[in-house]
Amino acid sequence: MQIDFSDEGSGDAVVLIHAGSSNYRQWNSLADDLVPHFRVIAPNMHGAGETPPWQGPNPYSLADAAALIERLCDSVAGNVSIVGHSVGGAFAMQAAAQLGARVDKLVLLEAAPYDLLRQAGFDRASRGALARSAFVPDREERGHGDRSAATARNARYG
Repeated sequence: MQIDFSDEGSGDAVVLIHAGSSNYRQWNSLADDLVPHFRVIAPNMHGAGETPPWQGPNPYSLADAAALIERLCDSVAGNVSIVGHSVGGAFAMQAAAQLGARVDKLVLLEAAPYDLLRQAGFDRASRGALARSAFVPDREERGHGDRSAATARNARYG
């Protein structure tokens, strides 16, 4: 599978994981600030940008998203720091768990750990979080809200 990503700068690697209804361009301003000091890698997750949608035999999972992140980290010598926003935070948490000691820092911004809540036995909290996450794309489909949220309808994680 082809992964669409940006890779700029040099030094310690920082991997930026975008929110579900976005793409790696959400990080442009931050990347501009980081590039003079770090190698900044920002992938488009499955279905964003030129990265194809998930086509695996099973429903898309956190492990599948983390595998994409791990694949990019394979190109990095040494450790990485991972930053994730919204559902990208859940992807980042899973990737950090899978990468283990290779992760120096994990930064989560408005993390959306729906499936992690379910896996930990918090089914009610997981269902509530998922219901709230559907609000923006559902409003957009009814003609309210931001068009950028339209892709969230196609990105149900959990």
